[in-house]
Amino acid sequence: MLRESLLAADDSSSRSRRRPSVLVHTAYLQHVGTKPLVPPAHTGRTAIIMLSLLSTALYAGIIFGWSSFSSLLLEEGFYSADCDTDDPPPCAAMEQSATISFAVGSTTLMLSSLPSGLLVDHAPPSILVASAGSLLFLACFLLGVLPATTPSFFIHIVFALLSGGGQLAFLTAFHAVELIPDHDQCAWFVSVLSGLSSLSAVIPLGFVGLRSLGISRAAIFVAFGALAALICSAWAVLWHIESREAAAERAIAAAAEASSAMHEKYSPTKPKKSRINNGLWDVVRLAPHVPGLLSGLQEEEESDA
Repeated sequence: MLRESLLAADDSSSRSRRRPSVLVHTAYLQHVGTKPLVPPAHTGRTAIIMLSLLSTALYAGIIFGWSSFSSLLLEEGFYSADCDTDDPPPCAAMEQSATISFAVGSTTLMLSSLPSGLLVDHAPPSILVASAGSLLFLACFLLGVLPATTPSFFIHIVFALLSGGGQLAFLTAFHAVELIPDHDQCAWFVSVLSGLSSLSAVIPLGFVGLRSLGISRAAIFVAFGALAALICSAWAVLWHIESREAAAERAIAAAAEASSAMHEKYSPTKPKKSRINNGLWDVVRLAPHVPGLLSGLQEEEESDA
């Protein structure tokens, strides 16, 4: 009877927080063997792992395919604003500005590793993925819509955004290691991620091929940015769901541990005096919840009526 009273008091005192009470009750029932406890399904874990690999393959090291990038940009007339009137485009200043863009992008990628790593350690993956997707979409969109006469300073900023977003997505992808059930297989995942980050350097070569087919620069980069937004949006939603399921799983484990402690507390193998003292202390602790218990019983009777 005392166990039933404890559970009823917990339910009535936490009526505004129904889910934790249900978790405690379910864990208790599992402990006494009357009802199995079903953990969260984690149905999105495979999708998170696949999206982590896909985003790494597309965006992580895209800046290192600079030879294809620069040829495409120079053919479009980018950096022409740096040419003098005596040296019309194409000019040597355009090549120099393109080299500076690569230096800015690659340096941003390296320097962003430390702050991105700190964010990965302390921020939720869903927020990190959404931030990476925003940076990637913004950079690709600007590459598609900016006129070729844009000052090179702004183009440098665009490639810094592209590199920073790719690096943030790459480091966040390592969170997926936590979702692999067999920890002996984590090494292959890390190896594949590293390999895909290098493979992303061939993506700009695909841009050149699409441009040679007559597809406009705006269509290529806006579509590539929209793909980044789509991938990261789905990725962020799945991470949010996974975080909620993991929190529920931790709550179930804590409730099961508390239920086990309660069972041990009132175990028949304990001395009778110890069990009586434990019961008295629990009665004192639960006394403030008696009004809530009575009101809960009254509500249940009214609803049954």
